[in-house]
Amino acid sequence: MAKPSITAADDAARAIAERERLVAGRVSLTTTAALGQYLITPHLIKLTAAYPDVQVELRLTERRVNIISDGIDLAVRTGTLDDSDLVARRLCKVKRLLVASPAYLAKAGVPVAPSDLASHNAIVISAALDSWRFDGGWECSMRWTIAAGNMLVAHQLARLHHGIALLPDFMLETDLDLGTLIHLLPEYPMEQADAWIVSSPQRYRSLAVQTVLNYLAGAKSGVSVGRH
Repeated sequence: MAKPSITAADDAARAIAERERLVAGRVSLTTTAALGQYLITPHLIKLTAAYPDVQVELRLTERRVNIISDGIDLAVRTGTLDDSDLVARRLCKVKRLLVASPAYLAKAGVPVAPSDLASHNAIVISAALDSWRFDGGWECSMRWTIAAGNMLVAHQLARLHHGIALLPDFMLETDLDLGTLIHLLPEYPMEQADAWIVSSPQRYRSLAVQTVLNYLAGAKSGVSVGRH
């Protein structure tokens, strides 16, 4: 009996399987707690199932890490990239929304124009980030009493009726659906930001680092996170 011929598809499947078998090692990835929780961890289970010999070590911090001097393989960041020498892939566009709880708005009033924000209590991430930028470049300096330190705490403070927060909408879908937080000034969109995954050229030589970067970039490629 003649043996079945090996097709190009068979060769390709074997090549992919062999590549996956060879991908192994520990990959460190730094990002903020909110980006790690909402953008990265949903994809890590599938990634490690596809590449069981890859270990991903998350290092969550609000500090802007220098991945070269700190010896980190990958970083997920939002905004403009400072170092043009990094290997970078765009993950998605992040939309940011002004939100507050119904209880806070019942007490403080509902802003109907950006100029109204000056009379409200803001929940900022840090003392240095007390100006909020609208799409088109207009900025509003905010009055605040608590600098939350990260977006997860800012989200919780908004739910506890402390004031108005500026948060990425990937954190807000459930709150907006349930009405626990209200989207404010939707006719005045806030400035958006790109989310990137980056590596140094030296670290990117690792097959495991390449695999994690390209997997996460492929999982989020072309996606605008949250509501449209």
